[in-house]
Amino acid sequence: MAANVEHRFRKGYLLDEERLRKLHSVIRDRIAGSDAEGQLRFKVYRGDAFSYETNELETVLGEDNADWRRLTRVDFGIRTAALNLMLIFSSQEGARLNIYGEDRDRVFLLFSDIRQYLEEEVTLSRFNTGGLPRFVALLLLAISMVLVVVSTMLTGVTRIPRPEAVSSALAATDARTKLDFLISQTREAPHTGTSRWLMAGAMAAMLLVPLALTSLPGRVLAYLLPGNIFIFGAQKARFDRRRRLIGNVVWVVLIGFIVSFAAGVVVWYMTLRRP
Repeated sequence: MAANVEHRFRKGYLLDEERLRKLHSVIRDRIAGSDAEGQLRFKVYRGDAFSYETNELETVLGEDNADWRRLTRVDFGIRTAALNLMLIFSSQEGARLNIYGEDRDRVFLLFSDIRQYLEEEVTLSRFNTGGLPRFVALLLLAISMVLVVVSTMLTGVTRIPRPEAVSSALAATDARTKLDFLISQTREAPHTGTSRWLMAGAMAAMLLVPLALTSLPGRVLAYLLPGNIFIFGAQKARFDRRRRLIGNVVWVVLIGFIVSFAAGVVVWYMTLRRP
């Protein structure tokens, strides 16, 4: 009984030499002894618009993978009368697997082995950023609305005079005391400064909404959590440098936050202890 399986992996892939060799071994072991043995071929696409086909894994791994001609897509393909397999790794679309075969059990076993290996060892990177700009824009709108509401509430908070102060002002015989009391009640509300900062934050969030609808959030996330990369050749050194840089930045930010927080707590504690 024939069977057809189509599957798109949601996470991005990180495909280095070790993982590529293992994936090649998984597929070859599963199709060993069948009429498809020896028909596994690669189709390689590069950034300089050059593409070629080969059945040698070493040819693919031998690519220098430099920036101007880096690998943009690699297809694993098997096409016979009994089995048609296409495993695609694309830097734009991620990983996708299509299998069609005359033997249903064989198709499901092959699909299960490939999917399990990819999900556990290869497709471990960032989530799909297709809807990220819209999500960030909606998040900024929600933040701006909350800030506006809180700012409005704080602005409406008035200075409530103490009953004894009101009684004292009413009991005073001179006009200057009464006038001083009225002037003191017309000063700014205690939360006016905070309200202004909140309103400024709301305006900043609103101004960032058009920027969030661009591809910038996806690019930032792709840099921080890279995915859909062939990590061999020149790209391996570049990937390692990026990972070290991100690790150093995270440590600096984290340690800086901890030190600043600790210093703030110490200053706050010492201020409270002042006589």
